[in-house]
Amino acid sequence: MYFPTPTKSKMEENILYLKRLGLTEYQSKAMVVLLNKRKTTAKDISELSGIPLTKVYQVLKALEERKLLSSEGEKPRMYRTLPAYRIMNRLLSEKKRHLNKLLKERERRLKSIRNIDFEEYIQIYEEKLHPCISVDQYEF
Repeated sequence: MYFPTPTKSKMEENILYLKRLGLTEYQSKAMVVLLNKRKTTAKDISELSGIPLTKVYQVLKALEERKLLSSEGEKPRMYRTLPAYRIMNRLLSEKKRHLNKLLKERERRLKSIRNIDFEEYIQIYEEKLHPCISVDQYEF
């Protein structure tokens, strides 16, 4: 019997992409709803994304702090996002900066690994186990 592989919905695909760009699961879900609606309430975002209403406000605040959306009004507070291309460009730029930092650090790490003093490491390890007992006295 043949069982077709289930395909991901457009929403799931976009959530996965935004997660790969550095957003959390809930942030990605909220952004997909906002990018689709452009302007909506926290309640609508909660209902359409499946994010519990008690969590959606934290998620929206975190996204607002990252300058990926803005809010206006009081009751109901409306949330508006930047255009999709600007959101993705901003997230890609953040990811690129992070990768560049890792690339720069790579050279230091490679040199550092080559210069590890294992005697010093063993001494530090022994002190962490017990400052008064040497590692030879432990049974492993």
